[in-house]
Amino acid sequence: MDDDFEMAEHLVLGVMAMIAAYERIAKLLLTLPLPISLPAWTVGGADSKVQVGAIDKVQRLVWEMPLSEELAQLLKEAVIEWLTLHDLNILLLHREEELSHDRPMIVHAIIRASERITQAEVLAGLRMIEE
Repeated sequence: MDDDFEMAEHLVLGVMAMIAAYERIAKLLLTLPLPISLPAWTVGGADSKVQVGAIDKVQRLVWEMPLSEELAQLLKEAVIEWLTLHDLNILLLHREEELSHDRPMIVHAIIRASERITQAEVLAGLRMIEE
């Protein structure tokens, strides 16, 4: 398979995972005692500045809410992991050629974001613990 095609395929998967994680966080935030609404992914065009700004504010807002410290911490970590995934995707989209650590980095970022979101969903009662 062509290296450029493989790199493009990998980047598409990274962006899709980032958008899916954003939507999971948005759904979770709507269930809080004081719901927080994030803008839809399609708002603001393709550069995601609107979404990054909105999700960054969540880090401050969760500490002001009537939440357990554990849930507030998990939400903050989920947001940080999402921001890491976002910034890594942006970096990789602008890189001219793939480096050997690019794929492991994006996979690790996807896993970390998903784990934190899942933990917060479980604690918030949105997801059952899978055995």
